[in-house]
Amino acid sequence: MSKYKRIVVSIIVFILMFSLFAFTAYIEYKRTVESDIQTLKDKLNVTRTNLESNISSKIVAINGLKTYVELDKTFNQEEYENFAKAVYESSNDIVRNITFITDTTITHVYPYEESENIIGLNLAKQRA
Repeated sequence: MSKYKRIVVSIIVFILMFSLFAFTAYIEYKRTVESDIQTLKDKLNVTRTNLESNISSKIVAINGLKTYVELDKTFNQEEYENFAKAVYESSNDIVRNITFITDTTITHVYPYEESENIIGLNLAKQRA
């Protein structure tokens, strides 16, 4: 019977040690997952902040363009390009083109070469 008791005690010790190891591994896994989730949240917050900042600065620049146009009704495509170029080049690929519409007609575009054919297009007369 003593041999049987040793086997049973060995099995119980093994089960307890395995359970302790499994529990410890689970706790460490959970901690790692939570750490990864927090790291991802932090990275997403930084990305969101950068996007919001970039978009806000473009809106400010576009509002400056709007003010400029309102003050000088005779501005031409070259003046428009000089102003729009700064917004376009600093946009980090957020802004693909800038179109200026007077009433319902497109009067200026940037970059000009890519979209010059839409200048004069009256959007009110277009069908959906």
